[in-house]
Amino acid sequence: MSDHEDQLLDTNLSYTKASTGTSNSNSDFADAINLFKTVLDNQFSNLAQKLVSDQQSNAKSLSKKLKDNPSNKLKGEGNRIQYSFNEEIIEDLEGLESKVKDLPSVLSVLKEIGEKLRKRNKLIRIADSSPAGWKTVSEYELNDVADDSDDDKRIRNAESRALRAKRAN
Repeated sequence: MSDHEDQLLDTNLSYTKASTGTSNSNSDFADAINLFKTVLDNQFSNLAQKLVSDQQSNAKSLSKKLKDNPSNKLKGEGNRIQYSFNEEIIEDLEGLESKVKDLPSVLSVLKEIGEKLRKRNKLIRIADSSPAGWKTVSEYELNDVADDSDDDKRIRNAESRALRAKRAN
């Protein structure tokens, strides 16, 4: 209700009280108006929350569809299952991050967990794309001293070492 309508209501109530002397009925009328206003406010608030929730759900669904695109297909069945599971956990963690922004310690733990899962998914993708599989990952992790900018070179070197070790066995 606008301020103007509130003023008109107050004026009408004052006039009615003065002229009729029935303050109880006017009080009941004002209470009914306030109750109606409260109910409408609550309904609009609930509707707004539902719209935000639906929008987040739609965004999450779209994000999942984009992540499931054919360029992200993994060769190994076990790798696909693990990668998919990790992606679901990452999505859940991101949802939690948005809900607990006022708790810095919880937020930092959630971010750490997300980073660990992202790193694990990267290792799964390396193993899946390499002919030497997890041996490449083992070599890659042993030589984890270089910067991220040298990452591609480190992967190729790890794969070469893993293939040599595989041929030697």
